[in-house]
Order: sequence, then structure tokens, then C-alpha cells
Amino acid sequence: MYISLALIVFLSLFSQSLAAGCPKIVTQKDFNATKYLGLWYEIERNDIIFEIASRCENATYTANDNGTVGVWNQAVTAYSGYYSIHGIARVKDPAEPGALEVIFTNPA
Repeated sequence: MYISLALIVFLSLFSQSLAAGCPKIVTQKDFNATKYLGLWYEIERNDIIFEIASRCENATYTANDNGTVGVWNQAVTAYSGYYSIHGIARVKDPAEPGALEVIFTNPA
């Protein structure tokens, strides 16, 4: 039990030290989401856990009446065939319109 607790503490401290070294990402100040609405296809990717064994990935972005952006991601996975997830993207801080937060309404 003590070994498990020590491992958890070590991993927590290690992950925090890695995150502390991340650079401040500067977003586009005059970002206009309407220029990016529509259907987008994936042409390249990094190996991220939720895309392993998937292909034919695409995302559709739509304008909502309340100023948010509708998000619809689709893919074909080796595990379950066709897969889709819906969400809403919103600007977190009006002073930084290029930084959006996506909340998925039907998470896996």
C-alpha cells in the first residue's frame, strides 16, 4: 500500500513539473470563427489516445444562434465501426477570442 501511495505522489509531482514547462500559447487576436465553419478532414495527426485505431476522421463546425460553435466529430474505428461525438465550442475569455473551450454533449 505504501508503494502505491508513493507512486501516486511521485507521478503527481512529475506530471505537474512537466506541465509547468509548457510555453504560453499566443492566440489570434482577430480570430473569426465563421471563417472556419464547415466540414474539415484530417490530413495528418499526432498519436493521441482517443484517435488510436481510427481512420476517416472529420469535423463539422456550425454557427449557433447564441454565438457558440457546434462541433460534430466523426470517425471509423477498429473497435466499434462508425463513431461520432457532438459538442459546443465557446470562447472562454472575450479578450482572447482565439481560445475556445469544447464541451462534448455525448462523451464516450
